[in-house]
Amino acid sequence: MNDGSDSYWQCQWGFVCDLQYTLNTCYGRSIAEDGSFGPATKAALQYAQGKAGVSKDGIFGPATRSAMLWANWQGVCLHYHGQKGHMIYS
Repeated sequence: MNDGSDSYWQCQWGFVCDLQYTLNTCYGRSIAEDGSFGPATKAALQYAQGKAGVSKDGIFGPATRSAMLWANWQGVCLHYHGQKGHMIYS
């Protein structure tokens, strides 16, 4: 959830930032939300993939996207469904 820190506001619009925010919020990771897909983000993604029941390869693809929970701007974790990216409560 947004704690009001500058890093949240600086990184809020990039996909990697969204992924990092989700990994921290929904999967209890503690990685920097800096928009860089580095080793810490990959390891956190592998952890989330394991929790979601998909291959823990550290690659973000359609199976991972569909299986993972995603954090909305209020810090609520949701499942992603549908071609238009609709979110539903899990």
